[in-house]
Amino acid sequence: MLAGSEKPLEEIGTIGIKEMYNSLEIPLRNLVEAMRCLKEEAVSLMSPEDAVEVAPYFDYIIRALS
Repeated sequence: MLAGSEKPLEEIGTIGIKEMYNSLEIPLRNLVEAMRCLKEEAVSLMSPEDAVEVAPYFDYIIRALS
């Protein structure tokens, strides 16, 4: 979010998470559901303007892990 780009999120986060969860044989659907819950709670605590800015990053993570 701070970088204004999804690239660091992909390189540091989603690729590593997928590899780790797959190697541990943990279903990614569990993490996807957790991210949906985190998104819901996070945006509920933000102003509408901030929520609009942050929500796409959660959506990106959810798509990348699905």
